[in-house]
Amino acid sequence: MIDLSRASISFLASMAVCGLALPASIWLAQRWKIYDLPGELKIHARPIPRIGGLAMFLGLLAGLIFNAPALRLYVLPLLAFTLIWLVGFVDDLRSVPWLVRLTIQLFAGTLLWLGGWQLGWSSTPVIDCAFTCFFVALVVNSMNLLDGMDGIAAGTAAIAGLGFIPLFVSAGDFFSAGLACSVAGICIAILFLNFPPARIFMGDSGSTLLGVVLAFLMLAWVRAEARPAAIVPVALFLVLPLADVCFAIVRRFRVLASPFQGDRRHFYDLLLRRGCTVRQVLAWSYLATGMLVLAGWAAIYSSAAAPFITMSLLVCAAWTAHRLGSFRSEPEVEAPAQASRALHES
Repeated sequence: MIDLSRASISFLASMAVCGLALPASIWLAQRWKIYDLPGELKIHARPIPRIGGLAMFLGLLAGLIFNAPALRLYVLPLLAFTLIWLVGFVDDLRSVPWLVRLTIQLFAGTLLWLGGWQLGWSSTPVIDCAFTCFFVALVVNSMNLLDGMDGIAAGTAAIAGLGFIPLFVSAGDFFSAGLACSVAGICIAILFLNFPPARIFMGDSGSTLLGVVLAFLMLAWVRAEARPAAIVPVALFLVLPLADVCFAIVRRFRVLASPFQGDRRHFYDLLLRRGCTVRQVLAWSYLATGMLVLAGWAAIYSSAAAPFITMSLLVCAAWTAHRLGSFRSEPEVEAPAQASRALHES
């Protein structure tokens, strides 16, 4: 119960520190002129401060302090989190080449693997390390791509983080439970200023920080269960961003474009183009993520139903993506910037 109380305090501390640091982040962004400017691939109509990730990192650290007795056992994950956040923060200040960002993400995955947070998909260490590294990079980039509309990445990550808490509490992994609480806390805090119309963006530092922490939580569940297949139910928590990044990779490879080249054909863009408002897209995304968390729990606690649940959700995701046009890359049907911005401001 003491450890559970510490996890609860992690949530409150993370939310409080992040919330208190956000106004300071806005002030710093205004002073240093660190804005996300409107552009061809943007749907906001005015410059928005983009270093909310600074407050999120401080909030995460505050929550981790309450796991201080165990922090010495988690040096490698903490180093991985810091590296991913740092390269994201530098990218918010000045653009970092995609190859450098990917290299740091793979290195962060290596740190997690060396610490014992592994997928376990291969008995050959080098191959399993490669699988783990690319998995971490995939999750990091999925959260980065999801952060293309006010409130969507923070809300999705908050719900996913809450979904991990009872799993780790029941498994007796109170560090991971506290970390999940901290993720939920910083996400709820930033939503107060990131919910549309946003006053601050989390930036790459915030979205990639969420990605690497969520990747760690999934690997921690595999470690707690001691079986590679355990990754599947918790991966359902993040079907929205994971499916979106996979569809983006397929879409860009089909036209021989770089997978790191941006476009406006993510699922939220396509829903906006079909007439939904930003808040309607958020509502559906939050509802879908909540249902996916419930599906993940069902798959965990009912192993017989797990394959049926997983296959049904994958088929549903593929059918939805096909209907929306997520696999197509058709610049000629892109909505005018003015229309997208009007939808964004609604």
